[in-house]
Amino acid sequence: MEKSTNLSVIQILITLILFFGWPYVATLLAGQLENFTIAATFTIHTITLILVVMNFHVFELHYRRIQNKKKETLLFIVVGFILSCAVTIINELFSKGFIFTPELATLKQYSFFYITIILAYTLCYAICFGITFKCFTDRFKVRIGEKAVILGSGLLFGFFVAITQQGLEWPLLLYSFGYNFLISLITAYLYNQTNSILPMIISFSLTLFLNILL
Repeated sequence: MEKSTNLSVIQILITLILFFGWPYVATLLAGQLENFTIAATFTIHTITLILVVMNFHVFELHYRRIQNKKKETLLFIVVGFILSCAVTIINELFSKGFIFTPELATLKQYSFFYITIILAYTLCYAICFGITFKCFTDRFKVRIGEKAVILGSGLLFGFFVAITQQGLEWPLLLYSFGYNFLISLITAYLYNQTNSILPMIISFSLTLFLNILL
């Protein structure tokens, strides 16, 4: 991995609070709208806009890192897509851990918002996931070895995603932790190989979109 982007502590904290706090904001908003999918769509779009503006230099830097490595980047996008699809399929067939997915009834009822909802539940969520993972691991030291960092970051980030989005309900918390741990592990692996969060964002958003279609 290359050196951190020297993100400020405040920038890191705001990013973490926004991403890990969105389920609670969406739940409060759903009480007024009486529809969690619409509330989550509005919340995720808003948070994505804030995170992209606040961390724009990170996206710019990470784009430059892969700008001249198109074939390698495409390879890891495909690898990430295959791995995340495999993990998602296994989760859907066996453990049923939490995956950010819109309600089909809402998609049918609000068909004029279809694209907006789909974008929130795919690309926007993947952007939030990716940039938050970057902020979460920005101060991690690589002295103990890259494999240990990949495993440790996957464990910690997967745990926080699971506990904030699934809650403490057992055994769903365990299943959600397993799913998010593996997705975080894939994220860490792709970042380690490409020094960019963009391949993960693309591959994970495609996986989420395929999961909605199926």
